[in-house]
Amino acid sequence: MRTFLALFFVGLCALGLSGQEERAKASARFVPETARAGDKVVLEVTFVIQEGYHVYGRKESTGQATGLSFDAAGGLKKEGEAEIPDGDLHVTMGVEGWWIAGKAVLRQAFVVPAGVTGAVEVKGTVDYMACTEEFCEPPAKAPFAARLAVAAGAAPAAQEPKVPSRPSEATKEPKLSVQAAFRPARAAPGAKVTLELTATVIPGWHVYGGSEPHSVKTSFALQEAAGLVAAGDPVVPPGEKHEIVADSYSYWLAGTFVMSQEFTVPAQARPGPATVRGAIEYMPCTENFCLAVETLPFTAQLDVAQGAAAAPVTSSDDDGIGGGSLLQLLLAAVGAGLLALAMPCTYPMIPITISFFTKQASVRGGSALPLALLYGAGIVLMFVLIGVVVGPGIIPFATHWLTNLIIAVVFVVFALSLFGVITLEPPRFLMDAASRASGVGGPLGVFLMGTTLVVTSFTCTVPFVATLLAFAAKTGGLGQLALGMAVFGLTMAVPFVFLALMPGRVKAMPRSGEWMDTLKVFLGFVEVAAALKFFSNVDMVTSSEPPRALYLSRELFLLLWAVTFAVAGTFLLGLVRLRGKASEGVGPGQMLGGLASMLFAGYCFFGAQGNQLDWVMSAIAPPTKVAGESAGAGNGTRPKQSAKHAIVVDDWPGALAKAKEARRLVLANFTGFT
Repeated sequence: MRTFLALFFVGLCALGLSGQEERAKASARFVPETARAGDKVVLEVTFVIQEGYHVYGRKESTGQATGLSFDAAGGLKKEGEAEIPDGDLHVTMGVEGWWIAGKAVLRQAFVVPAGVTGAVEVKGTVDYMACTEEFCEPPAKAPFAARLAVAAGAAPAAQEPKVPSRPSEATKEPKLSVQAAFRPARAAPGAKVTLELTATVIPGWHVYGGSEPHSVKTSFALQEAAGLVAAGDPVVPPGEKHEIVADSYSYWLAGTFVMSQEFTVPAQARPGPATVRGAIEYMPCTENFCLAVETLPFTAQLDVAQGAAAAPVTSSDDDGIGGGSLLQLLLAAVGAGLLALAMPCTYPMIPITISFFTKQASVRGGSALPLALLYGAGIVLMFVLIGVVVGPGIIPFATHWLTNLIIAVVFVVFALSLFGVITLEPPRFLMDAASRASGVGGPLGVFLMGTTLVVTSFTCTVPFVATLLAFAAKTGGLGQLALGMAVFGLTMAVPFVFLALMPGRVKAMPRSGEWMDTLKVFLGFVEVAAALKFFSNVDMVTSSEPPRALYLSRELFLLLWAVTFAVAGTFLLGLVRLRGKASEGVGPGQMLGGLASMLFAGYCFFGAQGNQLDWVMSAIAPPTKVAGESAGAGNGTRPKQSAKHAIVVDDWPGALAKAKEARRLVLANFTGFT
């Protein structure tokens, strides 16, 4: 019986697979369609995928990448690997996929051997796996066939091009030809497409690449964009390095090369053809002379599909002013506000708040809600004013080494204050002014009470305020500064508003004691770690080749953090005590905090050994120096050679072009240095 059920199940699966619907179709042709022995031809396979499905491109590493298989080549000899589109990047639940949807063109070059004549037929299949956003079907094959007419006789021998020796001998024909096309050729609103310009320079001539330091670089620009929005800068290959004179180099582009630029199809784009027009600007040269700069027009057409706008692809490495940065700012503001509430400087305001609102409630018959809200508004508005007034002065200098040095010194000073080495107090005239303001009755007095809290807690909140201002200055504009400070002030204001509404609740609050001193000292260690981060920023900004650590390397930085949090952990666990401070024992919360600090110290020490850490610590720590680099080498365009891979510093277009030439992937290692 079991055998029968197994056979029945296998037969059912086979029946289901045999009836699997074709999700893609392929057709093929040769370019050119006729040839002679010795000629090189290209087989173009047009691959059309059913709407709602996608297949995987050459870069796919998880699913089955699309490929070409040949059953019969008709005696033709394959030359090189098949050209398969990379696909468009999609990130689903953190997994990258390279999708091909709609229509794609696959290419394979062939050489016609001697002795092959007549009609030659090539048969093969496109091997693919069709998927939707929810599931994938079993791998399938789409058959194709193409015929090539091979004429009798060998191809004429290639003649050496006659290169003029002086400008007067040069003809007026363009020295450059171009073919423009979009990849993919069909896209929905909201999708990203790439405009590719395949340019060919006539033999004996060259133009200049993107790395050219002296002559006119080859470039292109659109004159009519058909509503498309540029999603990046034009990419021009760097060119091949040629030494003109001693220690002076030029970068040539000869033969065939590809330039590109990425665009986004607007969400409101109408379905149908969208034609773009532009021009290439170049200066044609021989080894002996150059002609005047020329322009070559081009056109390309994109088929805009009908349907809803495609969801934009988001990157996991978000370092811009996007939703991720705004969320980080808000979380930082809330965290800074909670830490500031735990500081001892805010506790003197508790009895003042209770006494003031008890008196106001008795005078007004117990109605304290409007006054409590006004009190909180005063706290929030004061912090917003600090951000608006101080913020514009921080924004232009947020990445300057002096700004980072000042912030680092401020953290060191306040760490010493929390350790009890020095005592910091706000100026007496500010305290007196705040005290007089809080004595004013009515709504104005309540509002000024909020400003009093800000002034009296100055020594504890300024490190968090300074850090928040610097963070907001580097992630957004004045609006984000005001928003961050408002959230910080609101976090501090909410507990005091509740105290104002319920004065009796003050009896349930924890009393000051050893726990407060322990928290102060631990936060002092945190401020030492923060100071090291800003000293690291200064080190990278002032180095001769930023972002490169000159003195405070990644290993040393993480080692110092490991030591800092290890000492903080031993302090929380009661293994280290300050002189003159008696210990009442270690409570459960303090023990958990000490254990967490020790574990984090071990994590930092693990990273100091050269091991990879998470993305948060990778962003905090200085960048790792790449193996094979020499100090001071590189000028932004010069590739450096490690033991296995070419390294290009600060030249993304050049690195991309170099990778395309070698048909390899690009590993982008980028780190902000403030």
